[in-house]
Amino acid sequence: MTPYVTPCAAFESTWLRLIAGHLTILVLLLGLAAGCSKSTSPDVTPPSTPTGFYVAAATETTITLAWVAGGNDGARGRASRYDLRVSPGAPAVPWDSAAAVPDLPAPKPSGKSESFTVSGLQDHTIYYFALRALDGAQNASLFTDPVQGETGDPAPPAGITDLGATGLAPHAFTLTFTAPGDDGFQGTAVAYIVRRSPEEITKTRWADAESLTVAIPPLPGGAPVSYRLEGLTPGTSLHYAVRARDDAGKTGPVSNDLLVALPGDTLPPAAIADLAATSPGPFRVTLTWTAPGNDGDEGTAARYEVRYATAPVTGANWASATPVSGSPVPSAAGSAETMDVIPVPGGETLWFGVVATDYGGNESPISNSPSTTVAAANQVWHVYADSSGDAPTIQDAIIHARTGDMVLVGPGTYHEDIDFLGKGIYLKSQNGPDATILDGSQEDSSIVMLHSQEPIGTVLEGFTLRGGRGTLLNALTGRSEGGAIWCPTGSLVIRGNWMIQMTFPLQSDHS
Repeated sequence: MTPYVTPCAAFESTWLRLIAGHLTILVLLLGLAAGCSKSTSPDVTPPSTPTGFYVAAATETTITLAWVAGGNDGARGRASRYDLRVSPGAPAVPWDSAAAVPDLPAPKPSGKSESFTVSGLQDHTIYYFALRALDGAQNASLFTDPVQGETGDPAPPAGITDLGATGLAPHAFTLTFTAPGDDGFQGTAVAYIVRRSPEEITKTRWADAESLTVAIPPLPGGAPVSYRLEGLTPGTSLHYAVRARDDAGKTGPVSNDLLVALPGDTLPPAAIADLAATSPGPFRVTLTWTAPGNDGDEGTAARYEVRYATAPVTGANWASATPVSGSPVPSAAGSAETMDVIPVPGGETLWFGVVATDYGGNESPISNSPSTTVAAANQVWHVYADSSGDAPTIQDAIIHARTGDMVLVGPGTYHEDIDFLGKGIYLKSQNGPDATILDGSQEDSSIVMLHSQEPIGTVLEGFTLRGGRGTLLNALTGRSEGGAIWCPTGSLVIRGNWMIQMTFPLQSDHS
């Protein structure tokens, strides 16, 4: 006999089944979303190496190490664990073969200070340590440079009493002193700590002085130490002091206070003596030279000025020589500098000169003045508005020209867009932008296009570019680039051109 079910009971049963069904669907959807949210890409980025690793203290049986935490993926986040290795007597090679120190703390977030005390060591024994960080995917950073520690170290380094300064320049001077040892004057300290302050530096003021990041190579006790401090501010007077740290983390007394007054910035960069010039292609000269400094041959100059003339460049004709734009940003003294000068008159012998200027506005003497005969165009293609030239249009001339050719355009208005087609061509007007117009208003693209790896030596000079519409990159959004010139991959020197009356779609990148 079928049991009787009341209408209310039937409704309740149906309602509960519906609720259960919806809950099941919700759980499935949440599980699917969680699965989709997880990246399928493996974690291959290792943590950054901990920095500032050093011995902070030591006793007869312990050595305390300190460092700054790195990140989980590079410098970001927090690593999962540390791997600290210890090697008595000498650094281990490789460090993976050294004994691992157990019970290390969990890493702190990137940039936080860390410390750990290694215990159970032998008295009067030298130990070497190296540290690395690992993430959850077991990607490991590089090991730090090893540090040396000694248990039962009997004494700190001796105090420095002869701190001095030589070779004062506007931006630098040489710090000199007699090296203390690891224990008094015995042995070799592991590091020197240099600080400066506008006030006299004493034992009580040491902590308030500015700490300088310098790596002076430690020398055996009694050896003369000299170290050049650079990048300083001319005309300033500051106090300096130094103390040494040993491999037990002990620091020696604060040195004598040294007041250093730098001269004002009146020393110019040294003259460039090895300027060389070659012409690797039509209308192009490559210059090379060795960088001078900010003060003589020390430091880094602020800028270069390059000029050329049809006679040797000297002080007598420097002002009338032709200036060149695009000089490189100076590199540190002694570095090799290279500059391409484009365009320059082809078929002529030109002399070049360079002057370096420092941050105080002091100018070096004019460099030596080498000469080179500039290569001319392989072929010159003449184009005129009435189609009477070597080619009926500019684009037709480019199609038939080769790299190293010149396309010389007569006055008039040209209703066409130009594609350099990957060729290093010198496209130049005869009469300048007032008289020569490239009008792109009748086309749906940029007026000038370089998108085929056009080489160095490609030049556009002396045109008015008018009415460009840009190159369409996305038909769905209408996004376009380069109303006048579109140059995503090629090299182009643009000189003496005007760009007017560009027309862009609503979504565009103007150039």
